[in-house]
Amino acid sequence: MIIEKTDKIMILGGDERIEELIKLYQREGYRISTYGHENLQLEGVKEYETIKEGIQENNTIIGPIPFNWGDKINMKLSGKAAFTESFINLLDPDKKLILGAPDSYFIDLAQKKKLAYLDYNKDECFQIFNAAATAEGAISVIINERNTTIYKSSILVIGYGRIGKVLAGHLKAFNPELYVAARKNTDVAWIDLNGYKGLKTDEIDKIIGDMDIIINTVPALIIPNMLVDAVKEDALIIDLASKPGGLDHSYAIGKGIKIIHALGLPGKISPKSAAKIIFDTIFILH
Repeated sequence: MIIEKTDKIMILGGDERIEELIKLYQREGYRISTYGHENLQLEGVKEYETIKEGIQENNTIIGPIPFNWGDKINMKLSGKAAFTESFINLLDPDKKLILGAPDSYFIDLAQKKKLAYLDYNKDECFQIFNAAATAEGAISVIINERNTTIYKSSILVIGYGRIGKVLAGHLKAFNPELYVAARKNTDVAWIDLNGYKGLKTDEIDKIIGDMDIIINTVPALIIPNMLVDAVKEDALIIDLASKPGGLDHSYAIGKGIKIIHALGLPGKISPKSAAKIIFDTIFILH
């Protein structure tokens, strides 16, 4: 899916990073239009009244990350709506479709229609740079939500994937007493080697009651209610995992615990950098 300067591109929906992506494509000399960004009002960028008109008049559509939640496309900044199935049905085979992290609802419909698309979220370099932006965003949340220093706080990071690795590295600079939990023995070994306090995820019950800050990166129910019961009332839980997250949020809130489901941090905290990551990834992939 090669994007040419002669292509007519519609950028669809999304959050603040997609707004910055629109500006970036415009600065780079591409012909850009939008749907779902009526408040942006950039000179020379047309905002379509209907998604059908936008699809008809453009040969390339760039979508947000995440692209959709079930039957609705991600239109965070818009008063308009766009529906997944209707969108797919409007596409012709000759359209170039580029998007990020569609869910199973979209994937199933696209397979049935034999719709070709490029998912920039699958690129490993994108995942790494996005993890870096997410980790910085998580630290920003800690600073804004706590009235104590990171240095004097007891911190547990759950998960040692891309985000966990970057986040642990950053937090270690602030906090020499950092706990990091992982499922695999090999990951725990690397955690110990890197100077953190490593433990298995099935052992977090031993320390969770002493933690001031708990950050989950695992997209699974990793903190059951019995462990939530042990969390200090003045602790902060930051859940970075995609919905539904790593614990029952309603249950934790009912216990009086502050919990933040910090999704889409790159778009909220560093939208310009996040947009550049998407732009560069699309450029490399095509």
